Amino acid sequence: MIEEDGKFSIIDLYLRLAKTEKMLAYKDQSDLWFDLGKPEQLQKAEILIKNNEQ
Repeated sequence: MIEEDGKFSIIDLYLRLAKTEKMLAYKDQSDLWFDLGKPEQLQKAEILIKNNEQ
């Protein structure tokens, strides 16, 4: 349902979808959270997850 391309506002996407789709929420009780907004942050998260699996 994501038709946007390149950089776009996630809020605008949610508002567009909320006009026609049912929006649900999920309460995550995890202790492990990562900011994955940049490629280097994703790499750090992958390393931490791999180290936790061992």
